[in-house]
Amino acid sequence: QQAMQQLQQLQQLLQQGLAAAAGAGQAPQQAQGHAAAGSRPASAVPRSAQVVAAPSMPAWTKQLARWWEDGTVSAASTTSTSFDSLDELKQFLAGLSAAMGVKVAAPAAGIAAEAGAVSLKVTANGASHSMATADLEQAVKMWLLRPSLAASGRSQLRALHDVFDALPADSKQESVTKAFDVAAAVLARMAFNLLSNDEEDLYYDKGQHTSQLLRDLKLPGQKGSGMCAAFMEGLASAVGGEKEARAMEKLVRLIFGEFKSLSKVGQSALELEPLMLMLDVATRPARMQRCLVALLLEDIQRVSGLLASGQSAIAGPQLEATSVLAPLLQISSFVDPISALRHNITSRAKDTFATLKGYPTNVGEIETAIKVLQASFARVQSAGFELLSRVIRLKVPVGPGGAGPRETMLAWMVAIADANQARTLMGETGIKAQAATELTAGGSDNFTVNAAAIMLRFARPFIEGYLAKAPKFSDLFDRHLSPSYYTSQAHRLGDATRSMTLAGNAGAEDTSASGQVSASRQVSFFAKEEGGAAASTSGGGAGPPSFVADAFFLTQRMLHVGLLPAYHRYARMAEVVYEREKASAAQEEGAAPRGRQPVYLQYSLLVHCSTAALAEPTLIEDSVMFCIVQVLWLRHLAATQPDAFKLIPTYVLADPLMWIQFVISSGNAVHVASKDIGALVEALATLLDSPQCVKSPLLADKITSLLLVMIGPQLDVSKRVARTASLGPERSRPGEAALVASVLNCPAATSGGLVPALLRAYVGADHVVGLDVDRHAFDKFTFRSRIDMILEELWRDDRCRARISALATAAAGGGSSAAGGDVSGAFAEYVGCLLNSIIYLFKDSLGRLRDIAKVEGLKKEQEGAAWSARSKEDRDTQEAFLKSQQHTTRGFMRMATSSLQWLNTLALHPQAGAAFSVQPLGGRAAYALLHFTELLVGEQAAGVAVDNPAQYHYDVPQLLESVVSLLLKLAKAQPAFVRVVASEPDLDLGTLGQALDALEASHQVMCATQLKAFMEALEAAGAPKATAAAAPRVAAPPPAGSGEDVPPSPAGMVAPPAKRSRLGDGAPGEAAAAGAAGAPADTGAGGAGDADMGEAGGSSAATLSALTLPPPDLEGEALAAAYKGALGEAAVGNFDISAPRAYHSGFASLRAEEKGDAPPAKMKRLNKELRDLSSGRTALPLDLRASVFLRYDAERVDCMRALLTGPEGTPYAYGCFLFDLYFPHTYPTTAMLVNFETTGQGRARFNPNLYADGKVCLSLINTWHASHESEKWNPSQTSTFQVLVSIQAMILVEDPYYNEPAHEAARGTDTGKSSAAAYNAELTLNTLRWAMIDKLRHPPPGFEEVVAAHFRLLRHKVMATARGWAAAAEATGNALLARRTLAAVTELHGLLAAL
Repeated sequence: QQAMQQLQQLQQLLQQGLAAAAGAGQAPQQAQGHAAAGSRPASAVPRSAQVVAAPSMPAWTKQLARWWEDGTVSAASTTSTSFDSLDELKQFLAGLSAAMGVKVAAPAAGIAAEAGAVSLKVTANGASHSMATADLEQAVKMWLLRPSLAASGRSQLRALHDVFDALPADSKQESVTKAFDVAAAVLARMAFNLLSNDEEDLYYDKGQHTSQLLRDLKLPGQKGSGMCAAFMEGLASAVGGEKEARAMEKLVRLIFGEFKSLSKVGQSALELEPLMLMLDVATRPARMQRCLVALLLEDIQRVSGLLASGQSAIAGPQLEATSVLAPLLQISSFVDPISALRHNITSRAKDTFATLKGYPTNVGEIETAIKVLQASFARVQSAGFELLSRVIRLKVPVGPGGAGPRETMLAWMVAIADANQARTLMGETGIKAQAATELTAGGSDNFTVNAAAIMLRFARPFIEGYLAKAPKFSDLFDRHLSPSYYTSQAHRLGDATRSMTLAGNAGAEDTSASGQVSASRQVSFFAKEEGGAAASTSGGGAGPPSFVADAFFLTQRMLHVGLLPAYHRYARMAEVVYEREKASAAQEEGAAPRGRQPVYLQYSLLVHCSTAALAEPTLIEDSVMFCIVQVLWLRHLAATQPDAFKLIPTYVLADPLMWIQFVISSGNAVHVASKDIGALVEALATLLDSPQCVKSPLLADKITSLLLVMIGPQLDVSKRVARTASLGPERSRPGEAALVASVLNCPAATSGGLVPALLRAYVGADHVVGLDVDRHAFDKFTFRSRIDMILEELWRDDRCRARISALATAAAGGGSSAAGGDVSGAFAEYVGCLLNSIIYLFKDSLGRLRDIAKVEGLKKEQEGAAWSARSKEDRDTQEAFLKSQQHTTRGFMRMATSSLQWLNTLALHPQAGAAFSVQPLGGRAAYALLHFTELLVGEQAAGVAVDNPAQYHYDVPQLLESVVSLLLKLAKAQPAFVRVVASEPDLDLGTLGQALDALEASHQVMCATQLKAFMEALEAAGAPKATAAAAPRVAAPPPAGSGEDVPPSPAGMVAPPAKRSRLGDGAPGEAAAAGAAGAPADTGAGGAGDADMGEAGGSSAATLSALTLPPPDLEGEALAAAYKGALGEAAVGNFDISAPRAYHSGFASLRAEEKGDAPPAKMKRLNKELRDLSSGRTALPLDLRASVFLRYDAERVDCMRALLTGPEGTPYAYGCFLFDLYFPHTYPTTAMLVNFETTGQGRARFNPNLYADGKVCLSLINTWHASHESEKWNPSQTSTFQVLVSIQAMILVEDPYYNEPAHEAARGTDTGKSSAAAYNAELTLNTLRWAMIDKLRHPPPGFEEVVAAHFRLLRHKVMATARGWAAAAEATGNALLARRTLAAVTELHGLLAAL
């Protein structure tokens, strides 16, 4: 059925394309491909082919459409004119003679004809005389046929215009004035007949008279040239029927079509003036404006028909191909996207730049060319604004409130927005395989950006007034901009009402994956006619909205479908073109002269053509003002109507954030700096710290991106790696210094909510509701790195540093009053997440460096014949793998290094350093720093010998000094930190001794001396000496509420060996204190086992052989049956999320934020899934080889947790892995959130898809990239069952090393095999520690019986697997890893034996 529906849609598209081709000479797709850069040409499509069957239009629009029936009676319809006296007749004939330039006689009235005179028949009636209109027309015709007129070089049309223009406008006698009016009407009607009967010929493609009119309209209004507006009014007044109306509408289209002749722009500053003069003269008459209204109605009807019939994919191009205003609005310099992908830039401004001497290095001439272009674009946008202003000022008493023309203009803009909704499909993500479809969806950038600029001009008066604090607009937000507009005026906002809201609510209706609305959708762009006044003052509620409200909300939408997609397309095209030219330059480098810089011509053309249009000063100024007011409006609502955020689409905040950032980054900071930056920063901080209003971290990411650009407009992020580098610019552009100063001096930064908001946003980045990595440009580590950079810059300012210090003091237990508000945990949580990020980035980077070193070593060993002997496919695979690893490592190591230095900066401050001693932060910091030291100087460090390590920011002496310095600073700030380090299970004084040697070798004497003293303090605190055997130890407890809190061992579990006290079993610090007193450390989850197991208990083989269990009672099928029998009833059950360690604290916070009753759709879906799982209709896997168990809270079924047992034959075999699930109010429209809890308190990363901070990367929940839509979340098909089974089957696999996309290229290679084996060896240690030992000691609430039965029944299989892992660890040659694995196996044996 789905395939048939797709086929029907394709058939509809094909039929529509053929219909358009029949009328326009080319299909829409072809028209787009051959269009002038960035635009689609308007086609003279026959009326019958243009208008698609559409929903019925409002009745009042018919009156506007029949614009010629406006009640005006043309003077030409008068059959005769009377003169009361002969003198009046003579006065008329004299005026007519002067205008015609020839004597006009009336023999019947005694006014004799002279030689060459034109005779006019009049009828005498005593003293009065009368003149038939037909006789006057006949006389003019005879005059036009005279050879002398043709000999003068004037055409008949020109002659008629000149006579019309020369007729006296007024006379003292009424009858004479009336006669002149009749004469003017006759002349205009004759001219109109010439034009309406005009046809193309060999010499004039538009007809002789039409060509004359178009040419003369462009000339200045001097005698003998130009055309007067009154003549154009006369032409329009000559229309008396539908046939004539069609002829006039055709003429209007031809007038606008003259703009298509401007195939190139930027050649001259005055190139548009003749066309603008033509447009002004032609549209000044009211009747011409009414004709234009009728043509706009045609556009509206066409778009509504296409959308109603499900043809939204072609609505944008069709509108642009047929709209009367399209030729004008297509004038811009945007690049045709297809030409960019084909590496042959096409733009109307291409020649303007390409023909410059020395392009693209001649900066001065380029800037001049850009200014000329921008002046032209501003002229176009001003003309469009003036045209539509004339329309809305028309006094036609029809439509809502008697303002039909105004309603038509607004509906036309809505039609543009609806027709181009597909332009938003690409979002912010990079170009994919379907790039051509996404980049060309909807209308062109030229057309839509100009339309958006026009709406910005309509909004300018009240936007400027509000920012200037004008009394008239002081109540703008409360009086006009009611958020109820989004529901009460849904006809204005189209698909906006169906998108996700800022508060995380799903829209009223979802669009399809292709962005097309349902074929059954009822399309109406007009307001309902309610009578009464033309406007009320509110944006919603009783009565229609004001024009201010309409302009504000419609401008929002036009920016969303016009301006922002143009920016995103440009950014994505720039990436593609630059990388392509860079690669091409690299290939040609050998042939280029030494020292010659590569010239990226296509990239330069793309940048200059695009930025000339995007950065036009008037557009920038209007858009920045509008965006700032939009952000201030949202802040106002957060304070006064927080529930309003359930109505407001996400783009209302996302768009202004991205646009202001672009404006600053493009060198136009002066447009931002001139505004009230304090108010803007305060608004951003408020929104960042209002998760109930702005729910998505995707928006928090955009807020922080903007703040970072504001505080460092020219920052070079790579410079942040250097110790003394700041983010500030080396050379400021206009406005940038003022912008930075404004941010640093604003109250929000020095004493307000900016810093706490940044800290909370950093912590909240772990879970993103509605995230789709294929559409959203969000990376958690990049987001957090931005916040680090902002805080680091704020730290440089004394007042801002005091603010951060106050928060650190609160975290260390010094109270929260100084920090202002309830922020006691903000800093501690921030530093904890910062450590998690560093652990991931640092460890991942070093792992990739080892891979790089292996490939580089392979190439060196096999240089020459051996490397060449490899197949090309093999060499390409290795090179692709190497390149991918290098690219990722540069970014990750840069972020890790800079974040580590930032921690060093914080640790120097007494209050900040004290926060690290508080558990569980202290234990996490101790583990991270010890682990980093081990990676830098331990056995694994030998494998990181890469070529040119500086390119990865990998400087071992500097990194080691940074790690050790941080360790020493924390110990100095808080002596309790020494005890925390001493109790860390992975502490190995031998490794610290190696670090000491390395520091001394690099002449870092002071640091080495301090480290030596620290090692002595550790020994005094109970840490075993490097040469002595030591009992395994346990890690510090996890954070409260994280789901990994460690309580005393539950009843029924075997107590740990005597004389061992686990850190965290009692109050924080008890175990550390015990360690300081000399008590032996507890083994905990696998212990450290860093002492030589050979010395402690013989050889590894002997130790393993001694670890025996009683013979098994059951084996084979009997064991499998017993396993199912024992655990079958426990597959699905209840648990209490309020119990300690029962649920992830982050999810608990999200649950608390979602106030009110859960949506019915969510509850209906969850209840169905639980019924299916509980009844067995959808049976969870239950097998000794791999099982899944699920728990839910009966009071809150949207809170679940699952226990997955590791599949047999994998490095996860028989381990118990815990996942917490939260179903937001947007479920099932958006996927559930999943957090991995078995992380060893943030120490262990079990898989490239399972992060140490709990993140789960899975395309099925949109947290990893999908190769096909079927792999992504589908609200109607994807279920909890599928997600859990997918995790078990696709993540917990035999060789998880290859789950990292870059590693897949190494599969089957020697490098891949050795790396995968080393990866698995470390994973098995983590499985032993955290998925077996820790779960046996501290089973998760709700799964106590499951864990006990699982390990009791499978203990022989578990032990056999563990022995194999110990042997594999020893085979790696990593002695420290082997000792730790053996220690963990030993401890596991004791726990299993006691079951």
